[in-house]
Amino acid sequence: MIRGLKHVSVSTALFEKMKKAQQDANAVGVFNCDVKRSALSTDELEIVLNHKSDIVSSSKKFKVDSTSQSNVSLSQLPVLAINQLVSTCFKVTKVQGPVQVTFKTKLLTKQVCTISDATGIALMVLWESEVCTLKEGISYDLGDIRVKQFNDIKYFSATINTTISATDDIEEVVSESLPPNPC
Repeated sequence: MIRGLKHVSVSTALFEKMKKAQQDANAVGVFNCDVKRSALSTDELEIVLNHKSDIVSSSKKFKVDSTSQSNVSLSQLPVLAINQLVSTCFKVTKVQGPVQVTFKTKLLTKQVCTISDATGIALMVLWESEVCTLKEGISYDLGDIRVKQFNDIKYFSATINTTISATDDIEEVVSESLPPNPC
């Protein structure tokens, strides 16, 4: 097991290649990358891939501890660490239409959804292949979502490993509204 390694930062140019390797359950090797101390915790390491990095199949396997992910309620969002991976259960209360955004030099599609549970309300941002997977009025369990922050507002964002599954209806949810979309 690689101790202390928590995050792999992937350039958007490599996103699809990394996602395919993960879906195929292939081990990968990375070249032309940087390993640095995490900005979130100095006792953790982070692998940073950029546009010059390369991802190739590897026969080497490492045991990865995936139990560090926690199940959270939406009211906990303000105290969660940025880039922390979590799971949560919520009801989608509003779905905005997909929009095209430019990230660095790449055009990406994103969709912002308002989500609620019995404890709070938050935003969920879906990217590329996850766009249009959440439907208004439906409750979901999501795993491997990342806590992000933009303009001092925290929100959840899908990752290449995000799992989405419909669940039994959450009947009691917070019904307040959020300020205009900051993401």
